[in-house]
Amino acid sequence: MSGSVGRKRQKTRSLRALLSSSSPPVPEPNLDDSLLAEILRRLPGPRFLFQCTCVCKQWYSVISSPYFARLFINNHIALLNEDEEEKENNVLVSYKKNPSSVIASCATSPLFGNPDLKTCNVFLRSAHDDPLFQTLDLCFNYLPVKKEPVHVLAAFNDLVLCCAGRTRHFLVNPFTRKWVALPPVPVMGKGRVSCGLVGEPHCVKDSKGDYTFNSQIRYRVALIADALHARTPSVSIYYSEIGKWHTTVLENENALTVCIVHSNVIAYKGKLLWCFGKCIIEFNPFIISKTRYIELPSNCPTPSDNSHILVKCSIGVCRGFLRLVVWECSAAFHNAYVTVWELEDYRLGKWKEVHRRPLLAFVKCHRHWTLPGLGGHPSDPNVMYSIGDDFNIISCDLHTTDFGVAADMSPKLTEHPSVEAFPFVLPLWPTPIPVPPKHS
Repeated sequence: MSGSVGRKRQKTRSLRALLSSSSPPVPEPNLDDSLLAEILRRLPGPRFLFQCTCVCKQWYSVISSPYFARLFINNHIALLNEDEEEKENNVLVSYKKNPSSVIASCATSPLFGNPDLKTCNVFLRSAHDDPLFQTLDLCFNYLPVKKEPVHVLAAFNDLVLCCAGRTRHFLVNPFTRKWVALPPVPVMGKGRVSCGLVGEPHCVKDSKGDYTFNSQIRYRVALIADALHARTPSVSIYYSEIGKWHTTVLENENALTVCIVHSNVIAYKGKLLWCFGKCIIEFNPFIISKTRYIELPSNCPTPSDNSHILVKCSIGVCRGFLRLVVWECSAAFHNAYVTVWELEDYRLGKWKEVHRRPLLAFVKCHRHWTLPGLGGHPSDPNVMYSIGDDFNIISCDLHTTDFGVAADMSPKLTEHPSVEAFPFVLPLWPTPIPVPPKHS
């Protein structure tokens, strides 16, 4: 009896040994870096590439190299020149057709006021937007903050400037989830502080038509103090290459003699632009001495023209052209209009009126006497965004005057929000976050 049991155990052990010896562990493939790059560059888009960086250290090293980025972009640019069937199967084609979406950043208290700030950030999309935007996460839960809500202050291409609380600022790429913390901002005094972000291009085309990368990319963060209190606009600029803030003062006698028209701050042609007085300031934070003043259209209303008319201006870029959107309504809210101008000659400052519509549905004000217009979509010239009832963000087609809810904010907000909209562009290759110098 015991002998038969022992023989069974011996057979079982020998069978296990046979199975283990017949199934040796498969060795990991050791591909050459150049061969691996040739395989990976055929993936349809950057989203899949950044998922592949988690496979192993070799894949991460190959995909993160500037050589591979240049190889990937040049390969997909070549696909863009093929027939339409091939274009529709390429993820990067949609960048060329419709490269932008809009971030709406909502705050329920003044940005530099109450530290108990409640915020939410959402994407606004037109009907034909890129599906890659759906994979982006705007909760910023990977930033080193505890309970402070993260609020978007500015955007440049695929980079966004965020703040948590009053003084903590971060430069973030939501696509790659890379970020860097900025040093504490200088004291800006009383009044509203507007923010702008602009940087040098990371990917440029050389004389041969190939795409190369700027390894020494620089960017600037600008904080513009409200001139209503200081009587002259002061700008604090963060220099990425030295990791420090410096403050400068803008002086223009013509701009200071009129009532101030506030607007958002945008990046355009490597400069920062915002409305001040009856002009648009074109501020170059890389060369401060080169500041230009572009006069607004002659028939553009301003708060100084009529105290019974409420006016809000916003500027933006649509299909490469600078646009000015003016929302105006009577103090009793009987009449409301939205007017859109386009700067058809940027060098001469020549404007062209492209839309003027009576849109009472855009003027759904609440407790605050403000106009809730946000601006337009950077790719669709007919789409405008505004705040509707119940704090919803609504979109309107100025051509058909059709309205729709772009984002339902009512479950998230219980107070009247302060809302700003920023364009967000997915370039051919995600912009890296420059590391600040160690001495900063």
